[in-house]
Amino acid sequence: MRHFPDKTFAQGLIDGFNNEIAGMFDDSRDFIQVHYLSTPREDTPFWRANKHDLVLSDNVKEKLEAYDAGLPINPPYVDEDTYYRRFEIEFKNYWTNGSYYCILAGLGREPKCTLPMLSYKPDNFEQANQLFLKVQAKAADLKAKTPSNYEFLYRLHGGGELSRSAEVSGR
Repeated sequence: MRHFPDKTFAQGLIDGFNNEIAGMFDDSRDFIQVHYLSTPREDTPFWRANKHDLVLSDNVKEKLEAYDAGLPINPPYVDEDTYYRRFEIEFKNYWTNGSYYCILAGLGREPKCTLPMLSYKPDNFEQANQLFLKVQAKAADLKAKTPSNYEFLYRLHGGGELSRSAEVSGR
């Protein structure tokens, strides 16, 4: 909306909008490239070509160098609460550290170094451990309260209630 033109269609508004959209497309391209680059799949010509012959953008190269050095890739502009409450921030800063870390670590690529600053803040490790314990507890709680994928889809498509034994056995 910030770039929505009036009747004059000022070139500055047009250029500003086009630059923001181009940045979003480039950022999305980078994020997709990281998926292909990091995949363990090499079972078809498609996967081999996308893993080995991929022409990486300079932005992806910089992001991977930062990740390997233990540095932030694309930190959010603001804290998470503000990020999700303000569309213009999310719109401009869509693929943040968390997105890249999930893909890279999830596909087996870990940073080669840790953030050097962490060596000088030993209490950060304890804070991180406490956070991980909270995440594990929340995950266990959600797992206990939510249906399995099978049960959810069964009910969604009109199958009614499942007995617990049918759900566990997948029938």
